[in-house]
Amino acid sequence: MKKILFIKTSAIVKYLVNNPPLGLLYISGTLSNEYFEKRILNMLTPGITVERVKKEIKSYSPDIIAFSSMSYEFDTLIELSAFAKENLDNVLIISGGNLPSMSPKLVMENSEVDIAVIGEGERIFPAPFTDPWSGERYMHILTSRGCPYNCVYCSKPFGRKVRTHSVKRVLKEIDVLYREFSVREFVVIDDIFNIDEKRALDICEGIIALPYSIKLSFPNGLRADLMSRKLVDRLKAAGTYYIAYSIESINPKIIRFIKKELDIEKAEEIIKYTSDSGILTGTYFMFGFPGESRSDIFKNIRYATHSYADLIGFHIATPLPGTEFFNYGISEGYFDKNEYFDSLNRSASFEDGRFRISLLSERELKKILKQAYFMAYSNPARILRLLKKMPKKDIIRKAVNLVRLLIG
Repeated sequence: MKKILFIKTSAIVKYLVNNPPLGLLYISGTLSNEYFEKRILNMLTPGITVERVKKEIKSYSPDIIAFSSMSYEFDTLIELSAFAKENLDNVLIISGGNLPSMSPKLVMENSEVDIAVIGEGERIFPAPFTDPWSGERYMHILTSRGCPYNCVYCSKPFGRKVRTHSVKRVLKEIDVLYREFSVREFVVIDDIFNIDEKRALDICEGIIALPYSIKLSFPNGLRADLMSRKLVDRLKAAGTYYIAYSIESINPKIIRFIKKELDIEKAEEIIKYTSDSGILTGTYFMFGFPGESRSDIFKNIRYATHSYADLIGFHIATPLPGTEFFNYGISEGYFDKNEYFDSLNRSASFEDGRFRISLLSERELKKILKQAYFMAYSNPARILRLLKKMPKKDIIRKAVNLVRLLIG
């Protein structure tokens, strides 16, 4: 029997998070327990440090190590793959996730990885989970993959072609997780769940018809200008308590540059309707794009803070490998590709302004980021809405994360 250690790498955990490594769970679930002994380490979990992972590698002594990594976790992958090769005889190291999909040559030439997987590791959609994440009563689920839009900042890890599970398959997965593993909350992380409104409505109706109630949340993957009031209403009836919409910018020049093609007026209307319906409503905005002045940025921030959104996330525009935005930065001379990867370290994040393509300095961008969050959450009406809508389990975590950002 072969022993496989799955590792979800992470940069330094700056915020309180514990997201299940869904891709690795899917792959693990496709492997027969008759032939494989499996173990999963999720470095997004606070306390799972590089040193702890090294101890696990030595004590477990796997035949195969399968990493899942993002671009800004490259340093961690390099360190852990080298450690594994130094301490284990004949170990096979596989790297999957966004990093090798976007930059396979970089991974193979600069780490001890034997195989770089491009695209989806399991190749096909597997049966419902056989190894669900233990200790939690919520589960991340995928009902579809792929997004047909061309946003320049997105690496499109699942491609532009949309592939969907059938409505029957989605409902079966929910039922298995509910009945067999006591999962009561489902976090939908599709690229774009509402690309097919009829299918989305059919899933809602199927959930509503279940003989029990569940909770649903959509931290991403719902496009605001494709949403209808009818779908918001059915999502609410199906148990949805949280929806987030990515807006990024209201500046027409920036919208054209990032190829978002978003109808701002329709998005604004649906954000208000979603919030008024009682659903905790979030939005995401980015700033620091080429040609974007300080005045442009604050106009965007003021729009965000005066919106009907309950939660607002701000990010410095970061060119990630594999994106059109990244290629633009190289072609326009903003940074050198080799220098970019050489300088990546475990503090890299979406709030890191080092790899900027902006008129403003890294220091100024970080200062504006803190100002944006202060402006958003110094609004008493927004705080009251959050206290009313947000689940108690999330209030402390969100508050701690916000304080860390403001004083960090």
